[in-house]
Amino acid sequence: MSDSPFPYDQRPTGNTGQIEFSQADLWMVDVPEFGAEYINRLKTTWPQSKVIALEYKDYEAAHPDAIINLFDQNPHGERPPKWVKYHEGIKYGIIREEFGPYQHRPSSPGATPNVLVIFGSSDIRNYTANVIEASSWVKGSKPTYEVVLGPNVQNRTAVIDQMNESESQIQVHTTPSNLAEIMAGCSLAVCGGGTTMMELAFLGIPFIAIPQTEVEAELAGLLADEGSAQVLDMAQGDDLQKIASVLENLLSDPGQLESMGKNGQQAIDGLGISRILGIIDQTLVKAA
Repeated sequence: MSDSPFPYDQRPTGNTGQIEFSQADLWMVDVPEFGAEYINRLKTTWPQSKVIALEYKDYEAAHPDAIINLFDQNPHGERPPKWVKYHEGIKYGIIREEFGPYQHRPSSPGATPNVLVIFGSSDIRNYTANVIEASSWVKGSKPTYEVVLGPNVQNRTAVIDQMNESESQIQVHTTPSNLAEIMAGCSLAVCGGGTTMMELAFLGIPFIAIPQTEVEAELAGLLADEGSAQVLDMAQGDDLQKIASVLENLLSDPGQLESMGKNGQQAIDGLGISRILGIIDQTLVKAA
């Protein structure tokens, strides 16, 4: 949060037993799997300090002063005590600064479409290779596929082999430093979940989401409800032919792509950090 008006110190994640907690007016905890442990230690060590938790669901284990969740993290629908300020919604999504300059980049009507294929740093389910294979079955428009491979992709050889066998035109980017620029130059994306979906929505890029985890599926569903995405579920029977069919339908319908892009920018306006800073400000004022 480089725009923060508050001085802050960022601590590494990992084994909470090795972290030295120092005095602070406010702590923000952004590690869901260690959330309750962090918060209990903070509240015990510094009872006067305020704590804000991001993506938190351990309401009965420990109580921060405020919670900010993109969606309901508790499968049973419980809510924390009334004295805990609870904030929920994708409007709190954080967009990295590098994406800001590309938010309103004009499209190029009539240009050959570019389709982004991106599945995070590791692509744990080998979906990149699946999408490349499915691209060969798309009829009509023949886009260029911009394939982004993250630093921890374990199936890199399989992906490259699939690219070599594919009839599609493919450009490969390995851990690119200009990811925002690459994303902004695409007409459509096929992606996993997480922050990539929010960044695409912010840029006005419609996308087909193929979630790899339950959390990704939850977030993808929210963005689909906003009209910015279509969601496929490979674990529930959607196959490569379904990927090809959805790609083909969207690429042949510029009007739908434009509508999805506009819906995405309405859902993710890039003001998430400002909203979070406002909650920090409110929490600190109440502590004074």
